[in-house]
Amino acid sequence: MLRCRGVLLNINAFFRHLFFIQSNFLLLKHFKNSEKMLRSILIKYYRGLIALFLSLLVGYNALAGVPPKTSRLNAANVVVAPTITFSKPELSGFTATLGKNSIAQKYTMFWKDMPGGKDIELFFPAGFEGNTSGPTGEFKTFAIISAAFIARNSSQEVFVRLKDNILPGSHKGVVQHTFITSPSTSMANFPVSGTVFSLPAKVAMTQLGTTSPTQTDGPPSYFEGESPRADSAAVRADNLLSTGSQKVFINFPESFEVSLNRTFGFSHSLVIAPPTPGQVVSYSKKIYFRLKPNLKTGNYIEDATFFNDQVGTATVLLQGGVGKIKATMGVSPDNITGLTAIKATGKPSEPKNYLFTASDFPTNDCQIINSFTIIAPKNFEVSAKKEGPYQEVFTIGTDADDVSGQVNLNNLQTSLFVRLKGDLAVGDYAGDVLHVHPLTGVRKLSVSGSVKADIEPKLVLSITSATNLTAVKNQPSFPRGYRTFLKEVTPNTAFTITSTAPAGFEVSNLQKGTFGSTASITLTTDNLGNAEGALFVRLKASSTAKTVTGFVQHEVVGTTLNAFLNVKGTIATSIATAAPTNKNQVLAGLNAYPVPVQDQLTVAFEAPARQEVQIRLLDLQGNTQLKHHLVAPGGNQQIKLSLTGQKAGLYILEVITGTERQTVEIIKK
Repeated sequence: MLRCRGVLLNINAFFRHLFFIQSNFLLLKHFKNSEKMLRSILIKYYRGLIALFLSLLVGYNALAGVPPKTSRLNAANVVVAPTITFSKPELSGFTATLGKNSIAQKYTMFWKDMPGGKDIELFFPAGFEGNTSGPTGEFKTFAIISAAFIARNSSQEVFVRLKDNILPGSHKGVVQHTFITSPSTSMANFPVSGTVFSLPAKVAMTQLGTTSPTQTDGPPSYFEGESPRADSAAVRADNLLSTGSQKVFINFPESFEVSLNRTFGFSHSLVIAPPTPGQVVSYSKKIYFRLKPNLKTGNYIEDATFFNDQVGTATVLLQGGVGKIKATMGVSPDNITGLTAIKATGKPSEPKNYLFTASDFPTNDCQIINSFTIIAPKNFEVSAKKEGPYQEVFTIGTDADDVSGQVNLNNLQTSLFVRLKGDLAVGDYAGDVLHVHPLTGVRKLSVSGSVKADIEPKLVLSITSATNLTAVKNQPSFPRGYRTFLKEVTPNTAFTITSTAPAGFEVSNLQKGTFGSTASITLTTDNLGNAEGALFVRLKASSTAKTVTGFVQHEVVGTTLNAFLNVKGTIATSIATAAPTNKNQVLAGLNAYPVPVQDQLTVAFEAPARQEVQIRLLDLQGNTQLKHHLVAPGGNQQIKLSLTGQKAGLYILEVITGTERQTVEIIKK
C-alpha cells in the first residue's frame, strides 16, 4: 500500500511538471522579443526539467520497493502531525439548579506523536468549568497538561461541570484542546451541553433569634426619656439574575429607622447591593433598626418594605413601644440637724450620713441618663464617701458604692454624706440638698447646722447609771464597764480624767486592774478635739448584806468639765441570791484567743466531766451580746465562737459554772 501511494504521488508530480513545461514554452513564444524575459523563462524551464526527473526517479523507486533517500536537511524538515482523540463523542445531560454546580462528568483524551517540551492547554466553554485532577479538585475555566506528563503518558481524564453562577437555560460549547507545534497551533474540540433550571428570586428580612421572615419581635421598647436601642437583622436576597437589578431598596415606616451601623447613620431608607456582581447572586446584609427617639408613649406597629425589580415588594411587620416611666428616688431620713463647726478652728463640721435610694429605673444598654446629680445648698458640701472629697455638686453613677454590694440603677441604695463648710461666719445655716434626675425630678434633704465662735468642751459618759451590781458577802461584784468621751476640747492635747467612787464602791481603769476609791485615765484628743476611754466600777467586798447607792464623779483635770454616774448595788448573803463569784473552784486555765479577734474566737479552759458551763460575751454596759451553753465532757475544752456581726470594740468574756465565774477582756477588730 505504501508503495502504491508513493507511485501515485509521483505520477501526480509528473503531470504537474509537464503542465509547467508546456506553459513556459507558450510564454517563450509570446515574449520572444524580450531578452530579459527570455532568460527568466529558460531558468524556470530547466528547473522544471530537473523537478520532472526527480519525480520520475522517486516514482520508479516506489514501484521497485526502494525507499527514498533524503538528505539530512530534508529529513529534519519532515513533521509528523500530532493527534488527539477522545473516549466518547461528547458529554451531554448536565443539569443544575440556579446558583449550584452540576455533578461533574468525565471523558478521556488520548494523544499521539506529540512533540517534546510542549504543553496541552484546555479551554472550557462559557458556563462550564473543569480540571484534570478529579471530581473533588479545583474547577477552573482552563487546565494545562504539562509536557513532562505528556512525555510519560498517552492519555488523561478530564472532568467537566456546569458553573454555579450562570443564568438559567441551555448551555453548550466545546472544550478546546490546544497543542503547540512548530510553526503552527492545532486544535481538537470536544462538545459539552447541559441545562440550568431556574429558582424564584427572593428577598426577606429575618431578625436574629427568630425564624419568621415576615414579622419581627420588634426593636426593644424603651421608656420615655431614654435613647432607643437598636436591634439587628439580616436582609437576604437569593437568586437575583444579572438581567435585572440586584440591589434591594429598603424603606422603613415613620416611627422606625434603619442603618448599617448600630450607633449612627439612621434614616428611613437604605439601599444594599451584592459585594460582587455576577450572572446569579445570593447575598446577605446585616442591618440595624430601632424605634425613633423621643416618641410619645404607646405601641407602634408598622410595615417595612424591601423592593427588588425581580422580586417585587416584600413586607415585614415591625412592632415596638415607648413606656411610661415608673422610676422612684428617695432619701432617708429627709432631715438632718445638728451639724456644728467651730469658727476658731476654721474647719468644717463632722459629716452626717443618710441613705439615698433609686428604683425601677430603665436599665437598657443605650440608656443616656445613667447618673444622678447631687447639689449641696449654699455653705454646705456633699460627698459619696465619709473621707471625701467633698464638693458642692457631684454625680452618682454606675460606680456608686451600693450597700448591697451590687451596683444596679434599677435598685440603688448608697450612703451619702453632708457637712457644713469650714471658715464660715458664726451663725445658723440651713438649706436643701437636691437630688436630681430628669425621669424623677428633684428629691430634697433638709439640712441645718451652726458655726460657733469657739470650742464648747464636754465630758460625756456612755451610760448615766449602773444599778444592777450584785455581790455576795466578802466578795466584790463583777466590774461594770462604761465609756468616757471628751468632745470639742482642745485638739491634739492630752487630758486626764479622774473618777471618784462613792462609799461602798470602787473604780479602776482596767477590768482586771487594781480597784480603789479613785482611778484615772489619760486621753489624747484628735484633730477635732475628741477622745474616748474606758472605766470600770464595782461593789466593794463587804461582810454585811445590804444595798448601796451613790454617784461616781468624773472630772477633767485642769478644766471645769465633770460628769456623774448613778450607781446601785446589792450585797447578798449567799451565792444563790447573787451573781457567781470570782473564786476559781472548778475552771482552770481559762484563755481566749486571738487578741484582737476579727471573726472567730477560741475559748480554752479545763473543766471536770459533766460540768455545765455557760459562756457569755458582754459589752461594756453589761449587755449580753452572745450566749453559749454546754456540758463539758471533762478535760481540756476548746470552744469556737463566731463574732461575725459584732461591732469593733472592747468586750468582756464571762465563763460561769454553778459555783464560780471567770472573765477575760476581748478586743474585737
